[in-house]
Amino acid sequence: MQNFRNYTPEALAGEPSFIRWKLFNVADDAAFWEVWLLQHPDKQEVVDQADQLLTMLHKVYDNRQPDNSLVEAGIQRLTGYLETHTEIHTRPLWPKVALLRIAAGLLLVAGSWLGYQRLANQAVSYQSLVNATPRPLTEVVNQRPHPVTITLPDRSTVLLQPKSRLSFPRSFSDSTREVFLSGQGFFSVTHSASQPFVVKTHRLTTRVLGTSFLVQAVEGMQQARVIVRTGKVRVSATGRRQHTQSATLDLTPNQQATITDTRQTLVRSLVDQPLLLQPVSMQFKASSITTVFQQLETAYGIPIRFNEGLMQGCYLTATFTNEPLFDKLTLICHTIDARYTVSDGQIFITSKGCINKPVFS
Repeated sequence: MQNFRNYTPEALAGEPSFIRWKLFNVADDAAFWEVWLLQHPDKQEVVDQADQLLTMLHKVYDNRQPDNSLVEAGIQRLTGYLETHTEIHTRPLWPKVALLRIAAGLLLVAGSWLGYQRLANQAVSYQSLVNATPRPLTEVVNQRPHPVTITLPDRSTVLLQPKSRLSFPRSFSDSTREVFLSGQGFFSVTHSASQPFVVKTHRLTTRVLGTSFLVQAVEGMQQARVIVRTGKVRVSATGRRQHTQSATLDLTPNQQATITDTRQTLVRSLVDQPLLLQPVSMQFKASSITTVFQQLETAYGIPIRFNEGLMQGCYLTATFTNEPLFDKLTLICHTIDARYTVSDGQIFITSKGCINKPVFS
């Protein structure tokens, strides 16, 4: 990873990821630099000086996105601006070559940013996302009749389904790991707290640090979905759909987010058949219902909400093996005269309470 600790303010101001953070507030770059500042608090002054320089450079362009014809004129105006403003006299004037480097960085970032802004206001496709990326990408198309495993530069893997396409750079940037998918792929992501992993499709954008999850986003289909196996992910709508209601959802294991053509909002729910995440004893003998639900939460990673005070008199004796989660819940609720509902990726138990004695099944 690049050692930004040794950067001068002018070098930092010319760094594309820093520009994207300070001028365009790109989420992934903002997350990287905020973490970096927490790790290097002694560099706050350098960051502030670089930020000030970028802001002034942006001003001399009259807040326009710079093009080649503006860069040289902007440098001349910036030099005059620096000479007449006392707030930056704490350090010598930056040399012209440094200003040119920053202007070139700003030009590069602004150009790619305009491409992304155009994407946000039009229908999004996998190919348009790929075309808008300034870095060269490698594309893998699975033309085989069975899934294939793709290993990414950070050793993360993708189980790519037939007729699916995946694009990714030969090496990831310092601030983020970004890939593009059309079709279906199961991702097992190598953990990296300083480099969020981002999967972009024509419908959904998924951001994680390290986890495993399934993305289903076939272009032409009415529905797109992200299903979490382990860890935690953040899902948002891609492009113009980012401005719809419920634009971002956090998902935990056995939860999924879905978006459809008819309902342009993200909906969180449980998967049809929640998977057992870790082995937990399912033998209960006159066990309090609180213990039972805690064991189920641990085993499946799904929040179970109930009124513990009201149900403190509820007990269960039962032994479960390989029954699906919802079958377990049906038997438990029948035994204690309760019922369960599923909403927003959680399980809710309703009951009138139990007689304060063990219930045997």
